[in-house]
Amino acid sequence: QYVKESSSAIRDTADTALAQQAAPLISAHPGKSGFYPLSDGVEALGARLVLARKAESSIDVQYYYILADITGKLFVHELIEAADRGVRVRMLLDDISTKGFEEMFSVLSANPNIEVRLANPAAHRKTRSDMATDFHRLNHRMHNKSVTYDNTVTIVGGRNIGAEYFGADDEFNYFDLDVAAIGPVADEVSSEFDLYWNADETIPVTA
Repeated sequence: QYVKESSSAIRDTADTALAQQAAPLISAHPGKSGFYPLSDGVEALGARLVLARKAESSIDVQYYYILADITGKLFVHELIEAADRGVRVRMLLDDISTKGFEEMFSVLSANPNIEVRLANPAAHRKTRSDMATDFHRLNHRMHNKSVTYDNTVTIVGGRNIGAEYFGADDEFNYFDLDVAAIGPVADEVSSEFDLYWNADETIPVTA
């Protein structure tokens, strides 16, 4: 038994700076979405951090994993800074790579504006033995990768949050691609996030 309240994207964000900046482009192309490719790793990380600093209403984060390296710490730091400004932050992670993250989850959950949930989590947090005997759950992971700011700008693509995805690892790096997008697609990504956020398989870390 655990407490879990349904929530949905904050869509009334027209007064935010991001929405006002995007409005002329969106109105010039009614019904269409705009995309900007983020092929360079440094630019892709920088876009995430700068947009977090500009967010005024909400940030919805959905990733397969966020590593506890320099990129992960920078990313989470900006989420905390945003939450301290009053921005609602919802973070949804797959549980496959969160071993040892309980202390971080406790710190994040102590902030009244941050909620963290795990998709298909292991019940036994140290040994994760329940996963070893349940292949159906072990084999059903959440690979979605998106972060949406003020329901206005979304970044989607192949990158998780980790040094090797942004050209910042000393040993090896992936060649990957994201896009920053505005227009109807941002609202669609928010709706997709809500489906996973409120799904039965998604559990609050406070549980």
